[in-house]
Amino acid sequence: DSGVDEWFSFIEDINENILAEFRRQNGRRVRVAVLDTGVDMRNAVFSDREVRRRIKARVDFLDPEGFGLDTCGHGTHCVSLVNRVAPAADIYVGRVACDFDSGVDEEVVAKASPHSDPSPLLLTSACLMHQAIRKALGPKDVDGNWDVDVLSLSFGFPRLSEAIKAALDETHRPDKLILAAASNHGTRRGVAYPASRTGIITIHAADADGRPCNFNPSADPGNSLSILGKNVEAAWTCHGDPTNPASVRRMTGTSVATPIAAGVVSLLLEMTMLDVPGDPATEATLRQMHPMLKTYDGMMAVLTDMTARTQGYHNIVPWNVLDSTKTVANIAKYLREWVLNRRFGM
Repeated sequence: DSGVDEWFSFIEDINENILAEFRRQNGRRVRVAVLDTGVDMRNAVFSDREVRRRIKARVDFLDPEGFGLDTCGHGTHCVSLVNRVAPAADIYVGRVACDFDSGVDEEVVAKASPHSDPSPLLLTSACLMHQAIRKALGPKDVDGNWDVDVLSLSFGFPRLSEAIKAALDETHRPDKLILAAASNHGTRRGVAYPASRTGIITIHAADADGRPCNFNPSADPGNSLSILGKNVEAAWTCHGDPTNPASVRRMTGTSVATPIAAGVVSLLLEMTMLDVPGDPATEATLRQMHPMLKTYDGMMAVLTDMTARTQGYHNIVPWNVLDSTKTVANIAKYLREWVLNRRFGM
């Protein structure tokens, strides 16, 4: 798909022409957690030493003795998309679901499908999700928690889950950004939980030209962000054929759009963490914006500003703000004066 390829080429321009020169070599990076079907590290996309170093943790919430190996493919797809969009982020992987055909528990609920009529991710019990969310968002000095900045959830329940609600009530602090897939059932079911929860960044799917996918729930004011999620090729599990480390699959769904959006959010956070030694004023501006962009309101202000309105949805176009033809100083000034100043009086 040439449109999808071009979309990712613009993301590469952002990384190479805006961020690469000023990326911090040491110290804390943006932390992203992906709770899904795990990851297959045998795939060639993870063969680079630096990439493997940035996969900071793999926890198997289905099997305490396991290593989070993805036997389905969906999780590997999601993790590789986060890595492709945000190649400097530290990634934490939680295996909370497995393939529907693998003899899973009755409580396992919906896996994203690569077929033309995508369905949501089949999840394990909400109790396991409670553990995983606490692990991802909990303070780092407690029980080995990850304390991530960004949490990507490519799943949803048709109704409110008390266990997941309890986990989010307990751990969702104002400086934690959570993105969740809206659902792939159109108006039949509406927005899934936890994407329907206040304070969650709800993600719908679009094609490479920004046109919304027909399986999205209806767009609501203030809850209508979309991003590329159609016909996206990314890494797939090598399970069953370890001699094929370059395994890939094209996928469609809001569960595909969500890790891409999580990657964009990570880039925006990374922007505020850049080291700009030759321009202390710009670096100070970026640091000043950092805590604001870590909040739901601040990040939504920036994401909304970079959107194009398409058929009732706000399609995220990252290069509308992260313009690779502009300097870091110009982008920082724009974000401060035209986006955050309007929202926070900065």
